[in-house]
Amino acid sequence: MANDSRKDFTPLSLDGLRRRARAVKKAQGIPYHEALRAAAVEAGYADWHAAQTTLSRREVRPKAAANYAAIEPQGPIEKRVNSYRYLAHARGIRPPKRMAIVQHKEVGTILREVLLRVYGRVGVRHRIESMRATLEDWLGQEVGDELDGREFFDVYYGGTGARPDDPRKPPVHVDEVIEKLEAVRAILRGAYPNCKARDYLFNDIDQAKRLIGLWATGPQGAKRGSRALRPAIPAPNEHVGQMDAAQSLDYAIERLAVFLERFEDRWKRPGYRYSDEMRRDFPYALKLVADNTYILVNREYEPVGWATGDWVKYDEVSSKHVTLTAEELRSVLPEDRKSGLYGDSTTPWRKRRDAILYLGRLKHLRAIVAGGSPGQVAA
Repeated sequence: MANDSRKDFTPLSLDGLRRRARAVKKAQGIPYHEALRAAAVEAGYADWHAAQTTLSRREVRPKAAANYAAIEPQGPIEKRVNSYRYLAHARGIRPPKRMAIVQHKEVGTILREVLLRVYGRVGVRHRIESMRATLEDWLGQEVGDELDGREFFDVYYGGTGARPDDPRKPPVHVDEVIEKLEAVRAILRGAYPNCKARDYLFNDIDQAKRLIGLWATGPQGAKRGSRALRPAIPAPNEHVGQMDAAQSLDYAIERLAVFLERFEDRWKRPGYRYSDEMRRDFPYALKLVADNTYILVNREYEPVGWATGDWVKYDEVSSKHVTLTAEELRSVLPEDRKSGLYGDSTTPWRKRRDAILYLGRLKHLRAIVAGGSPGQVAA
C-alpha cells in the first residue's frame, strides 16, 4: 500500500525517477531496467530514454548552483544558469544570456588567427582550442536552427587556407597575439554577464597569455622551465664502482641534483627512466662490516657502482667503507629504517618529494664523512 500512495507523484529529477524505479523493482520483483521504464511511463514519458533526455536538460548541478549563488545571490538559480551535459570540456555550465551571432563570428575569426600563430606550443593551443570548442557549444545552445550546418561550422572552425607558423619559433609579434586575446575577452565581457562560465574562459585567456610570454622570452622559442632551458643530463660515469665512498657520495649528490633541476615537477616518468642507474650507482643502505664501520651498498646489495650479480664480501671492499658512530647513523637514516636510506615505498625514482628527502640524507652523510674522525672514509 505504501507504493500505491506514490502513483500520483510528479518527478522533478532523474534521481526521483530512479528512486521510484527502485521501489517498483522491489515491489514487483522485476529487473531494474524494466523498473526504470515503468517509472518513466508512470510519469508520463514514452520510455526511460525520453525521460532522461527531458529531465537532464532541466537539472542544475549542485556544485554549479553553489558557484552561481556565491556570485549572484539575488534571484532564483534556475534563471541564471543553464546546465547541460554534452561536452566534458564545457564544464557543465554556460551563461544565462546569449551572445549575438556576429560576435560569435568575430571571436571565431580572432581565435583562428591566434591558433595559426601559436600552433606549435601545445599548452597554448590546448587552451585556445578549449575556448573554441566551449564557445561553439554555447553557440549551438543559443541559436538553435538559425544557422544551417555549414554556416554553424564556419563560425569557429571555418578554414582560412593559411598554414601555421613555424612551431619551433614564438610569434614574431607577441604583443599583437596578446592584444587579440584581450579583444576576445572584451567581446565576451560585453556579451555575457558576470558568471562562473565566463570566468572559466577568462582563465583560459590568462593562462594562454602567460605561456605565450614565457615562450617568447626563452632561447629558440623555449618557455621558462622547458627542456631548452634546463641543464642537459650528462652520460653516466662508468667508473662509479672504482670510486671510494666519498667520491661515490659526491657523484650521487651531483647526479640527483641534475635530475631534480632538469625534470622539475615532471618527475615520475624520468625517474623511472633512470631508475636502473639509481639502483646501481646511488647508495641504498649502510651495511655493518665491523664495529662502527659500514659499507655503502646499492639497491642490489652490492658495493655502490657494482653490478656483478655475484656474492661480495663486504670486508674486502674497503674503498666503500665509512666510519660512523651509532648517533651519526641514526641521524642519517629515516626513523623507520635500520640501515636503508629509503624504503620500497619511498624510492627516489617514484616521487620528487622522496628524491628531495633522499638527496638531503646523502648530503648529511657526506658532511659526516668529510668531517674526519669520526665519520671519515675508512682506509
